[in-house]
Amino acid sequence: NNMLKSSPGWTKATGKASAGQDAKTGAAEDTGVHRGMTAADMAIAVDMIHPYGHDTLSKVTDIVAGRPADKFSDSSAVSARPLPSGNPHARTMNTRMRGLTFSAVFGPDFSNVGFSSPDQAGLNAGLIIGFRFNDRWSIQAGALYSRKHYTAIGDDYQGYPGYNPSNPALVMDKVEALCFMWDFPLNVRYDLIVRPKHRVYAVAGLSSYLMNREDLHYYYKYNNIPRYKHWENRSQSMYWFSAFNISAGYALQFMPRWSASVEPYLKLPVQQVGYGNIDINSLGLLLGITYHPQWHQV
Repeated sequence: NNMLKSSPGWTKATGKASAGQDAKTGAAEDTGVHRGMTAADMAIAVDMIHPYGHDTLSKVTDIVAGRPADKFSDSSAVSARPLPSGNPHARTMNTRMRGLTFSAVFGPDFSNVGFSSPDQAGLNAGLIIGFRFNDRWSIQAGALYSRKHYTAIGDDYQGYPGYNPSNPALVMDKVEALCFMWDFPLNVRYDLIVRPKHRVYAVAGLSSYLMNREDLHYYYKYNNIPRYKHWENRSQSMYWFSAFNISAGYALQFMPRWSASVEPYLKLPVQQVGYGNIDINSLGLLLGITYHPQWHQV
């Protein structure tokens, strides 16, 4: 209070103590009286009350003798100071986490039919564009070129053109396939754990497939004699929202506008695809590099 009394706009008045008070204290007490306190004086008082500028007006009115806060002139000039950079609760970002993101992704893909053993590794590679609504929620849409290997056993696969499943002399053993297709995912992402440079997130959504080409190898028996036939299907077919996507990932910021991510995923069939009308499952791993043009933290 001594510093406050010495500030501009503050005067001192010496009050007389009663006889009983003189007997107990032996001296009179000084009391402060407001005399046209300015906004600058108020700011000084606020700084003395709390180093970070919180509870500004309510604390000042406790010091100033009974004068309500809404009657100070130019009270808008008093505002809380921003937290210092050393404070653990201070923001480290220049802007809020909102805006577009651009990702390049690639990684291995393991596909199968009917949850059989995964075949040899395929490949996914492409681009994903996202839009972040806030610190946790975002949507993503992309285009990934996918190469999938799978093996279908017996009746899991429709036969080659001209194959007659009702012919008892024909028995399909298996079909080995290599498919070249486009995967168009539409996903929602939620960030579960948010740290200054680290994030753990979950993704869910749907994928549409554009089948470009199928390289098919048929192994069957005709009158119990093993046979083999190769056929290539080059007709393009679109399968809207044919797979359900679920994944979880980890992102690490390594530059102010760049982050790297690793994201294991699982794709479950919603409808049958391809010439063989198969229920194809896929699991794999996406490695990504993401550019964030509008903000500085992952």
